Amino acid sequence: MSYKCILCGNEHDEDLFDVSSTKPDVYFAIPESERESRIHLTDDTCVVDHGLFLIRGIIEIPIIDTEATFAFGMWATQSWDHFDAYQSFPESSNIGPFPGQLEGYLRCYEPHQTRGLRVTVIFPGGGLRPKFILVDPDHPLAQDQRNGISIERALWIQHQYSDPPTNDV
Repeated sequence: MSYKCILCGNEHDEDLFDVSSTKPDVYFAIPESERESRIHLTDDTCVVDHGLFLIRGIIEIPIIDTEATFAFGMWATQSWDHFDAYQSFPESSNIGPFPGQLEGYLRCYEPHQTRGLRVTVIFPGGGLRPKFILVDPDHPLAQDQRNGISIERALWIQHQYSDPPTNDV
């Protein structure tokens, strides 16, 4: 997709990049000296203190009048049973859907809180990350997921996270 960015004025030929967090927010809340003993982190899962179970997934947002989507890579809590099912069958689409809660803050949705939002976790299988579907229909993020956003909004979000890069989505 080629577009002229209304924010920076440059012509871009590359696809939009997604915004993603490689670590859940709780990771940064734990003192660095304690992380190794309290956190077990992989690219797709995180266990904190043997009692908080998180999986990594995506919130897809359609871009209006295009075939493209914009995605937020986020983390969501899972019960032990649901977490275990996902770990046991990560390639399967025959698990779930399961309830969860977002464990992440999207500053581009301020002043609305995203941490703790309820989601339904869908497992597409085939090596694809789980998809998070927002449950609260009134939250702006849920409205964007349902109705889509303009390319200008997607670019604005992208610019919020492009300089400097951080894990804080």
